[in-house]
Amino acid sequence: RTLYVANIHDNTVSPVDLTTGRAGAAIPVGPSPFNVVAAPDGKTVYVSNSGGSTVTPIDTATNDTDPTLLVTGQAYGLGLSPDGRTLWVSPSNGDTITPVNTVTGAPGTPVKVGRSAFDVSLDWNGTTAYVTTADANTLVPVDTATNTTGSPLTTGAYPLAVALTPVPVK
Repeated sequence: RTLYVANIHDNTVSPVDLTTGRAGAAIPVGPSPFNVVAAPDGKTVYVSNSGGSTVTPIDTATNDTDPTLLVTGQAYGLGLSPDGRTLWVSPSNGDTITPVNTVTGAPGTPVKVGRSAFDVSLDWNGTTAYVTTADANTLVPVDTATNTTGSPLTTGAYPLAVALTPVPVK
């Protein structure tokens, strides 16, 4: 079991072995790594690089980086579909989120959600992405099949992070 930690000031990610409690060799990534999300199969972690318009995939078997994914705006929030095939990336300084095909690395058409789209989380079946829009004080649902937005939900002041339970709570 390995935990991956973004080190924003030295442009690296540290793999931490939870069995031994020790950090491995730092992995160089893009400028100012900010967020990390693991693929459902555990084979890849994706790192948003807030100092640039990139996401760095890391192969968890070797800790080698795979080809960098290019996105629009500074990469901050990351949400991964349950099948691991679509990575949703939000730039804090923009008003869109971008779906990225993790197999081909190709970005899809950005979806306009509102000012200061910061973080994104997907529901348990991957049909809806929820995006925080910090300046608008809202959470915006996005239908991932049609890339259309639903009615924004009002939140507290300046929402930055969002997470959903992995399965419906009964």
